[in-house]
Amino acid sequence: MSARTSLQRAGLLLAGIAAALAAGEILIRALGAAPQVAWFRREEFQIAANPLIGWEPAPGAAGSAERNSLGFRDV
Repeated sequence: MSARTSLQRAGLLLAGIAAALAAGEILIRALGAAPQVAWFRREEFQIAANPLIGWEPAPGAAGSAERNSLGFRDV
């Protein structure tokens, strides 16, 4: 098998994988099966020190609810 044949097979494989992923994406979107994403304002949250948490409320951020110096909702 020549190098050119190997490259052609690899290209066809990659094109097939890309086509399958695109078809799956279209199907998921058409069926409405994709998870809903909740959007939030960047200034209301910060990256948590604990990587398992991900995001945490920012201290003193004023958004839908006032936050105290610890980031908890307060009046």
